[in-house]
Amino acid sequence: MPGRLTVSLGALARNYRTICASNRSEVAGVVKANAYGIGVPLAAKCLEEAGCTTFFVATLVEGIRVRQISAGSNIYVLEGLLRAADRGVFTQHQLYPVINSATQLSRWNKEGPFALHVDTGMERLGLSLVEGDEVLAQGATPRLILSHFARADELNARETQLQIDAMVGFGARHPDIPISLSNSAGALLHKVPEGLIRAGIALYGGSPTGSEEAALEAVVKLSGDVVQIRDIMPGTAVGYGGTYHATEQSRLVTVGVGYADGLPRLLSNVGSAWWQGSVYPIVGRVSMDLIHVRVDLSDQVEQLRDAPFELIGAHILIDAVAREAQTVSYEILTGLDSAGRLERIVTEAAI
Repeated sequence: MPGRLTVSLGALARNYRTICASNRSEVAGVVKANAYGIGVPLAAKCLEEAGCTTFFVATLVEGIRVRQISAGSNIYVLEGLLRAADRGVFTQHQLYPVINSATQLSRWNKEGPFALHVDTGMERLGLSLVEGDEVLAQGATPRLILSHFARADELNARETQLQIDAMVGFGARHPDIPISLSNSAGALLHKVPEGLIRAGIALYGGSPTGSEEAALEAVVKLSGDVVQIRDIMPGTAVGYGGTYHATEQSRLVTVGVGYADGLPRLLSNVGSAWWQGSVYPIVGRVSMDLIHVRVDLSDQVEQLRDAPFELIGAHILIDAVAREAQTVSYEILTGLDSAGRLERIVTEAAI
């Protein structure tokens, strides 16, 4: 296969420990969406060995997968109890639903441990603060109260402080139950007095602010081998639609990775590739299986064939790729190897 995805479990473990070291609160690992694309079996086991004892997933199916890997951890399911018929599945696998409404709470009917989600400004899921106070006054006993930041990646957003104040105030009214508000951005940018932090994107090497400078260690590398090399003359059109025309004699390498592997098509004529210490432009349209990279005429053909081109990794940071593709690192990470055809390499070393 001309393309490969390298996953550094060493970097994942180091990122987890870095977040733990900068916070007094317990740090949970968010492993939803197949652990942001790198694979639940790899990520959950690695994080557990690094000291993580609590995980968050989005769906019941994801929770079952994590339980199969981690026998003794606490696993919270963010979608909650969508169907009363699933109560037995939760209890069988010792999963904790995140209760998002009074209806879900009535479905759970004291079947076991759960978390209560209150909305402090996201307007997505969760009970209102008033509803939360009411259900707790009626005797509900969650093991955790959580909420979700809407703008924690913005350093000076007034709304973020309002959410912090609301959550801390809610926690003060129910001091026997730990609270959890912070995601990756909250953990690294805001110091919230809480019992549990839910670390997601920062674990996997994405920046909590979208700025490359704020990112921790890169965990994934997308690279591709050279499939073909050709020299072209000035005026030559390149790729589908001829969106790039050479302005001078140029050397092109065709690399065996495309949008079917998770490399965004919006990188056409704006993205970059790294090879042997230099960064080169992607020219022409990103196609399903291939891209064109313009290298220097002085680059030797024999050497170009010997080493893969890095498209995402330690030299081409995922947040820079996301910015060029007009999206966020979350979307790119979860879309890598969508066709399931990349060679996967797992390492403990830095990538």
